Amino acid sequence: MALLGSVNPSIKNAAENLFDTLADILDPSLLIPSWTNSLPFTNVKAKVVILSKLNGIHNLKKFSSIFFFIEIASGLYSKKSVLITKNVIPVISKCLEETKADIRNATHQLFQTLYSFMNRDLLDYVPANKSQIVFDIVAGK
Repeated sequence: MALLGSVNPSIKNAAENLFDTLADILDPSLLIPSWTNSLPFTNVKAKVVILSKLNGIHNLKKFSSIFFFIEIASGLYSKKSVLITKNVIPVISKCLEETKADIRNATHQLFQTLYSFMNRDLLDYVPANKSQIVFDIVAGK
C-alpha cells in the first residue's frame, strides 16, 4: 500500500497497475476488507489513491485512480452490502477527520457515491457524531 504514495512516478504507476490487475482478476469482495483495514495506516498520498479506488469498483472495466473505489462500492453493495456497511463506511467516516484537501475531497466523493445508491440508509451506518457532516456532504452544503 505504501508504494501507492511513492514520489517516484514509475513505482506509483506500477503499484496502481497492480491494484487494477488484482481488481480485474479477484472478486472485489476479497479486496475491500484488506484495503479498508490498511487505509488508516497508509501515508496521505496512498490514502487518496485507495479512497479513489474504493470509489470505483462498480464498473470493473473502467479502472483509474480516481474512479476505482466508487465503482467497486456501488457494484458490490447490491451483492454484499455488509462489506460496504461494515468495512467501507466506518473507515471513510474516520477520514472525515483528515485535514488534507485531497483526502477530504476523495472522502466526500465516496460519500456522495455511496449516497447515490444507499440513499438515507447511508446515514444509519455513519457514526452518530459524524452524521450531520455526512448529511451536509451528500446534500451539497
